[in-house]
Amino acid sequence: LYLALHRLKLKFLIINHFMKAFKENKFKLKLPDEEEGLGAHAFMASFYKDYTHKNKMNLRLMLSTKRVSERVSKLIDLKDIVTNEDIIYAITFKKFLDDKNRIKFIMREIKASLFVCKVMFAQMDVLNPFTVGKETMIDAEEIMLSQDFIPVLIPAISNCYLGNNPAQVEDLFRAYEFMMKRVLEGLNYAVEIASGGQIILDLDDTIYNSGNIFDI
Repeated sequence: LYLALHRLKLKFLIINHFMKAFKENKFKLKLPDEEEGLGAHAFMASFYKDYTHKNKMNLRLMLSTKRVSERVSKLIDLKDIVTNEDIIYAITFKKFLDDKNRIKFIMREIKASLFVCKVMFAQMDVLNPFTVGKETMIDAEEIMLSQDFIPVLIPAISNCYLGNNPAQVEDLFRAYEFMMKRVLEGLNYAVEIASGGQIILDLDDTIYNSGNIFDI
């Protein structure tokens, strides 16, 4: 369960890292000169490239690096074994998607991680692990899956970037930050429940070491 929660939160942190860097650069991308004229497509391409690169880095960090010895490999049939490279390829091979399908691919990844978490929490009889009780009940799971969040807000910010409309980008970004904060709070609450109150994370903390993926 910890691993599933770690992977789910990490996916949102990767997205948020890209978006925060975009904001800190005054809502501009750091692009090579030859890509400057690509507008919204450059935004979505950079967004997806950053996501898949960091996701692959984290998978390589977390998957075992042990190798079967030559002596053992001669004793067992390895043809049907799923290797680390098989896993990484299956998760990250879709490099040449259009902008719309890039978002769909990321959402499928999020939904897959969320499903695993929900199944495991159900075994603990916890049915709403991401619902945080404040002044009102905030269902972070609903926000994670909402069409108004990543599927709509990210392309909308991308289009405003293309249209050189900084005021509208800022308005959309405020909505994005509000929703992302609620998602991360909900994920932290789920970790707290899973650990029996022993693990209290800050908003950008992860359960396991994420290496240097946020330093590049």
